[in-house]
Amino acid sequence: MNLDAEARGQLAEQLIWTAIDFVGLVKRNGGAEAVGEFLDDLGDDERDALPVILAAMVDDDRTPDEMLSWVTWDEHGCPLKQPRSVTPRYRTKVDCGTAGAYRRHLELGEEPDPACEQAAAAERERSQDRQRRRREACKADAA
Repeated sequence: MNLDAEARGQLAEQLIWTAIDFVGLVKRNGGAEAVGEFLDDLGDDERDALPVILAAMVDDDRTPDEMLSWVTWDEHGCPLKQPRSVTPRYRTKVDCGTAGAYRRHLELGEEPDPACEQAAAAERERSQDRQRRRREACKADAA
């Protein structure tokens, strides 16, 4: 996808509503055929950008169980007898004192220890600093 910044912004704005429609289709259990038809109706640029827009719409502070709490059926469309449970991403123990361990604590419903909280705060600060530098560079390029 080779679009200038303005075209990318317009595409993103347009795709927000496409993404909302797509989420509605999936959450209504539209089925593989309906999902395929929906995606086939999109242009190449739209189909390439849709996952990025959807990812931007996800609240990644929530655990997988929380994100998927709306799922009330199994892969065959049959009602679930019990709430959906997600296998945690962290099959091996991530050392405490890291941002990864902080995320593991949250996913497992554990209270993060101070070292993990500090590592996560430092990671957030680095991320915010990167974003600030990108914004400043973008403003400087536009000037």
